[in-house]
Amino acid sequence: MPLSYRIVTLQACAAMIAAVCLLLLSVEEATAALLAGAVGVIPGGYLAWRAQVERSPGRLLGQGMVKFVLTVVLMAVAFVWFKPPPFGFFATLVLMQIMYIVGALGRPGA
Repeated sequence: MPLSYRIVTLQACAAMIAAVCLLLLSVEEATAALLAGAVGVIPGGYLAWRAQVERSPGRLLGQGMVKFVLTVVLMAVAFVWFKPPPFGFFATLVLMQIMYIVGALGRPGA
């Protein structure tokens, strides 16, 4: 599995685990974790897919910018429409960012 897909998979798993753990606090915190998962995994999955088919470094950089904008838009939508509790949302986002390191450490030949 390519590294980009592995990281997105790890992020999705981390968000699900966070949601289950936060369910012990409240349903709202667990829902916030799932929203954060969507905010991170959807743009990350898009960029992982584009990284596999795109060969131009300039275009890939552009796709990275699209990922950033999509993340910001999804985060704004999540906060405006769903009003998630900040703890569950941001704790899950931080956990998902750590998956970039975990994914790279688990890479064969690293």
